[in-house]
Amino acid sequence: MGSEVDPNFQKKKKVIMISIIVSVVIFLLVLFLMIYFSIKESNKQKIYIGSEEFKVTVRTSNEDSNINIGSITINNNSYEVYCIKDGEYYFNIKELTKIFDYQYKKGEYDPASEDSDKCYIINEGEYSSYAYDSDVMKKQFNSSLQKNSNNSIKDSSDNKSNDYKEIYKIEK
Repeated sequence: MGSEVDPNFQKKKKVIMISIIVSVVIFLLVLFLMIYFSIKESNKQKIYIGSEEFKVTVRTSNEDSNINIGSITINNNSYEVYCIKDGEYYFNIKELTKIFDYQYKKGEYDPASEDSDKCYIINEGEYSSYAYDSDVMKKQFNSSLQKNSNNSIKDSSDNKSNDYKEIYKIEK
């Protein structure tokens, strides 16, 4: 009586070992892929409007390859909300007013102008003025503004006596 091992037992032992190794490798591969895709998903840029989350699609500008443009899609409408140039984010005020249903106007509210390098936003009695390459933002409030049934804003006064102003200096 020697110490002979049944050949069928040896084959079964090999099959079991190979099955365990393959299962562990598959498990580790699936785990790695899950971690990779969750990290990749968390690194995507998102914009929150209220409690709603919108994924940002970033593309390189056609005119300048150093500029990346971030856009979001809401109700099948695409909005280019910002661009990145030299690591700085620049937000597109005109596009943001469309998203938030504010009124966008060229020029300045007070003193009244229609300069192409200035703009102001109207939202229920609040005027926010911006100028290109300026570090000043002006806010004016007018209690006589009213929203019409079609969501446009109408000034019910003939003068700007109800206005008061706030001026902010912005860093960039």
